[in-house]
Order: sequence, then C-alpha cells, then structure tokens
Amino acid sequence: MLTCPKCGKELQDGTKFCDNCGTQIFETIFCPNCGAQTSTEFKFCQKCGASIEEEAPAPAQEEKAQKPNPVKAVPKKTLMLGAVGVVAVLAIILVVSMFTGGGSKENYGLYLKDSEIFYSDFSGDPMELTSRLTQSFSGSSLSSYAGQLADYIAFSENGKRVFFPDRLDNSSGGITLYYRNLNKPDEEATKIDSDVVMYAINAAGDKVVYLKGQDHGVLYIHDLTDKEKIASDVVYFYVSDDCKKVSYRTEENGYYVWNQGKDSVKLASDVASVEYVSDDLSQVYYTKDGSLYKQVENSEDKEKIASDVSRVVQISESGEVYYTKAESAQMSLMDYVNDDMAAADAAITQPEYPEYPASPDYPYSWNYDTTEAYEAAWAEYEAAYEQYQATCDQLREEYNKAYEEYRDKLSRDSMRESLKNDTMDSTVYSLYCYNGSEETLITDALTDEWDISKANNAPVMVVQVYDQAEVQKVNLSEVESYYEVREMVQDALYSSAKWYVLSGTTLSVVTQNDAQSFILSSDGTTGYFLDDVDEEGVGDLYRLTLSGDKAGSSELYDSDVSAYSTISIMSNNQVAYYKNVKDGSRGDLFIDGKEIDYDVRISRLTNVDGKMYYYTDWSSERQYGTLKCFSGKEAQKVADDVHDYIVTPEKDILYLYDYSSNYYTGTLYLYKGGKAEKLDDDVMALIPVWNTDIKGGMRYGIDPGVE
Repeated sequence: MLTCPKCGKELQDGTKFCDNCGTQIFETIFCPNCGAQTSTEFKFCQKCGASIEEEAPAPAQEEKAQKPNPVKAVPKKTLMLGAVGVVAVLAIILVVSMFTGGGSKENYGLYLKDSEIFYSDFSGDPMELTSRLTQSFSGSSLSSYAGQLADYIAFSENGKRVFFPDRLDNSSGGITLYYRNLNKPDEEATKIDSDVVMYAINAAGDKVVYLKGQDHGVLYIHDLTDKEKIASDVVYFYVSDDCKKVSYRTEENGYYVWNQGKDSVKLASDVASVEYVSDDLSQVYYTKDGSLYKQVENSEDKEKIASDVSRVVQISESGEVYYTKAESAQMSLMDYVNDDMAAADAAITQPEYPEYPASPDYPYSWNYDTTEAYEAAWAEYEAAYEQYQATCDQLREEYNKAYEEYRDKLSRDSMRESLKNDTMDSTVYSLYCYNGSEETLITDALTDEWDISKANNAPVMVVQVYDQAEVQKVNLSEVESYYEVREMVQDALYSSAKWYVLSGTTLSVVTQNDAQSFILSSDGTTGYFLDDVDEEGVGDLYRLTLSGDKAGSSELYDSDVSAYSTISIMSNNQVAYYKNVKDGSRGDLFIDGKEIDYDVRISRLTNVDGKMYYYTDWSSERQYGTLKCFSGKEAQKVADDVHDYIVTPEKDILYLYDYSSNYYTGTLYLYKGGKAEKLDDDVMALIPVWNTDIKGGMRYGIDPGVE
C-alpha cells in the first residue's frame, strides 16, 4: 500500500494520483549509477547527479558536505560492499564541486584498472593500492560502483596517507579497511579492520574512528597501532576533526559523548531522531516522544523547546529553530457552500396529482336525424376535445415541472445533509520558530511541511500558505452532487495558496501567478523560480528578493526557460539553467542570462572555483561526449569522446577517453595547461574523492533516526 504524502490516504500500489486530494504520487526508485534511494519526482539522482533515465551514466561528484555528517539508510547492494550504505549529502543544486578536497594538498587521481584501485600523482608510474579488491565483479558491474568505492576512500591533509577498501567480502556487512603511506610505495598496505561500515580520520591521518557492522555495532578508535573500543550496539556516530571526541547513537536509542581518555557520558535516552549536532559535539537537538529537546554537554538538564513536533525544518547556526506541528482536522464542506436555494426550496412541497376534466361526449351519427345536424355536432365536439386536450396537457406539464422541481429539491436536501454531516479529512500544519527563549507562531495554514525551499546557511526559506479568506464559496445551485462540491472546494483551497518568503519570523508574499521550482542561494541572499509554465514545460524565470523591505518581490530574469531541467545556483551565486531541452537530457546552457553552449548534457554540470565543466554532443549509446570548460569568457574544448572526468585538487582535468562499451575500458588522460597527456590504458573508471567527514554508511537494517 502507498500513502499520499499530502492527505495521508492509503492508496493501491501503482497509483499515480491520490483519488482524495489529487496529489501526484511518485514512485521510490534507486539510482542506476550510485544506488542511492530517490524518486520518480526527480529526473536526476539527488546524490550523484546522474540521469535516472539514462543507462549507465558516469558518476558525478558532490559538493562539500556540512559537518557534522549523519548517515541515512540506503538499500542493500549486491557488490562486496554488502549492506553498507553511502553517505547521503543533501545538495541545494545539481551543479557539483569535484575534488575540492578529501583534505589533501597534493595533486592526484584515483581510478579502477584490472579490477583494482590505482593512485597517481602524475609524476611517474601509478601505484596499485589494492591487491584483491574483488573476485566477483568486473567490467561494467564494478565500474558502476566507482562512486560507492569513493565513499570509503580518505586522504590525510598532507596527501601522504590514503585509507581505502580492499579484499571486499560479500558476506560481510562492511569493508575491510586498509591504509598506505604514499611516500613509501614499496611498503605493503596495513589493515585497520574488517567489516567496517563507516569511519573518519583526523587531519594527520594517524587516528581512525570506525564502526563495525555485523559485530554488534562496535565503535573503535585506532592509532594505526592499536585499537580501543569505545562502545557497542552503535548505529552511527559524529566525530570531531581531531578524532578526540565522538558522539554516537545506540540501538536502544541512547545518545552518548565520548572524550579521549574518559568514559562515555549519556546525554539522552529514548531518542527518536537526532536533528542537529554542533561542530564541537557539545550540543545536540533531538526528538523524544514527539517533543524537541536541546541538550548541552556537561549540563544535567535538557531544554525542552516544543511539544507535538511533527518535523524539524531547520536549525541554523545562528540559533533559530524552525519546526512544524501537525493536527488532523475535519472540514465541514457546508462551510464552503453558499446555499442560494434555501428559501426557494423551503417553499417547494410535493405536488398533488392533477384532477383532469371530463372529456366531451363523443357524437354518434345514429343519434342525429340529418347529416347537417351530425356534422355540426362533430365540429362542436372537435373544438371541445381540442380544448380538453390543451387543458390536460397544461395540467400534466405543470405537474411534471413541479415534480421535477420537487425531485431537485429532494436531491439538494440530500446533498445538504451530506455536506453537513460528512467532512473532508485534512492535516493542518503550523510553522513555528524558536529563537532560544520563546516560540513564535509564523503561520497556522502551511500547505505542506515538506514543500519548503531553504537556504543552507541562513534562516531564510520559501513556504506555501493557504489564504482561506480568498476561498470563494460554491453556490449550491451550480453543482449537481456532493462529490462535485468536494472537488470544487479542494480546488478552491489549493488555488488560494500563496508563496511567501520567510526571513527570520517575517512572511512576505511572493509576487507570482503560478510559481514552481523555487531555489535559494546558500547564503539566503537571492532566489529564483519559474512562473507561467506552459503545456510544453517552458516558462519565465524570475529572480526573487529574499531579505529587506523588498523581500518577496520578483523581477523577470529570462524567458523560455525549461521546467524539465534543473535550475542551479552555484557557489559563486551564478545561476545556471537550460532552454530548448530535448528528451529531458540535453539543452542549451545559460549562465547568468548568457548562452554558454548548446546540446549540453543536463545531468553533468560541474562548478569548481567559478569554472564550469560540461559535456556537449553526449551519446547515450557510446557513453561519451565532448568535454568543455567555461571560465567566464568563452567555452574551451578539452577533448572529444570523453566518457568521464574529475577535476584534480590543483584544478587539472583527469578524463577517460575513447571508452569502449564492449570492453568497459578507456584511455586515461590528464589535461593540464591546455595540453593533454596520456597516463594509462585500459582504465575501467575514475574514482572521485568525496569531501565528507565520515566515510561509508550506517549499519544495514537499523533506522538511525537522523533527519
């Protein structure tokens, strides 16, 4: 069974639209590239950026994740990574920043060849990191998991030490974690532990905090020589940069803090979800029994922020806490109906069956002596009978009309009873803000607690609010059934909803007609949305003011913008979007109102330090296209027939050329200073380095309760 996300009604599997409220129902699917859980609502994977509809797309890299980094549940894989999930990073944009770190200051690249992981610093022969990565998978099967392998690779800050998976075992719940000193290539890899589902290292790369999966969720810290047990039955953890402090959640829903050299301290019990943890791990916001709490380390008392919390929307670094409360409500449909027939119906009674007059006597010829007398009688009879028929017809017509009105009145009476007695179930959402001392109700008419666009680093968002004062009542005389009233009321309610900019606790209505696809910059200074989208999926792009006296005001930014592609605000607040989109996969790329290129692959746009990397002429069949770079002036071609690429720490381009879909290999090149240098042959895939603090995923089958 499915459940409607708007009204909560249970629906049959395969339902496309809720038959109660009309909400479109999206199917839960998994990205064919990285395996992350997503939905048919999106055209592209929200984790790796790959097109969900394309076959075997090249993996895209993500932006730097916000610390601390909780881990979400993901589906079980068939690769040796077993049941280990991947770290889900919620990105504001599809545009992704590649190789912004992993903490390393060195220039390097990672790739798969001969089913092993190779490392190259581009100065000589590459180093084969792994010795037996897998014996069960090869070719496209292994190449498609390059992004997942990246989730388990970490470099020390100086780039001299690398941690990586090797000897993957399909029966294990995690990976076997190794490390190597890159400045000592002749040394063998050193094993940290097996069955590792998630881990983190410090900047120096001489401390590792990790969680084992099948072994009762044991959490350890390792100094590359010895390991020390921190706790058991751990679901996930947070860690400080120096790995001297760890907070974690247990299977019994306890939340603890461990400091090096000390015992763990329990901060909370019966935790339903952890909503926010401060960078220094000294503060945690969590829900318990429907209430939201804040707990500070070394404080005996927890602070109760609110009760009956449905969803925590945002906790900002400046201290504002936004959350919703939900209340089931029953709406009387009669409240939305104008009974314009009440007086008329009150006067209508059941009509009496008419009393028809007697018909005139029929003249028979034998009753008359002469023909003239009979003809005169017949003429008189015809006139009388005509009058008789007219009178009967009039009485019958009047009766039928009266009875029809009476039946309509009975139908309206029945509809009145239904409208009075029957209600339309709904969920009423209220949005609140807690500023550290008091709770403020922002609105008690929020349309949906999930349909909220937020700025990542500012207490700014766009929300939709019902304006029931504008809901026009339905005239009873204009409808024929109770169900028609129900549908009209629903349409009236949803059409009355308006979009608002919320800054702090102030709502400012957005100037728009039928807005959609809101996106906000991370700093909360600007936003964009589409309006007046036609049946072809083309509309006007507006720039939205998010703060100050003009908050909510908008101005036309561009026209003929596609709604079938992603609008992206990049790290430098440039906006990227597409026109003339074809097949939902390629279109004309625009940045800040300027056309950059045409026939651009939508699912792979990379922004690194203001430079944009993208494909044109992408072939889904051959799995390669022309790689280009736009640095603010003109687009520059890097190479044709590029299957995949990453941007290295020193902003060079590592790319896979002339990829064979039959042999699942290509030629590796490094593009540096406008010149391409061949590095290796028969390369299976490039491995990006995600800039995340925690590597890996949660213990499979255990709900971490992390929002």
